[in-house]
Amino acid sequence: MSTILPAEVIFYHWGEIIYKLEAPEETLLAAGIISQDNIPSRTVRSCKTFREDGGFRKCSRLGNGNLRTTVFATKVIDQDSAFKQFLGGILADTRLSLVKGESA
Repeated sequence: MSTILPAEVIFYHWGEIIYKLEAPEETLLAAGIISQDNIPSRTVRSCKTFREDGGFRKCSRLGNGNLRTTVFATKVIDQDSAFKQFLGGILADTRLSLVKGESA
């Protein structure tokens, strides 16, 4: 499976993080990001909106034939080993404080 990097990361004020992904149809299907039922037609700018994981998602066809879709970060975070390693390093650093104004 190839790596899919977010084209955009959206942070909502209620704490939800959504990735906007752009990749070939086959890549998104193989990664389990989207199902065959939610793929729009081959027409440029065709779009499908669907309900998933308690929210709405959208998938649209770009001019280069790729798909653009949104996905909740919580759905894919377990597959992101680089992010898990990064976060683990931060959490393991006993010198780091995320409290404003706190001193060691």
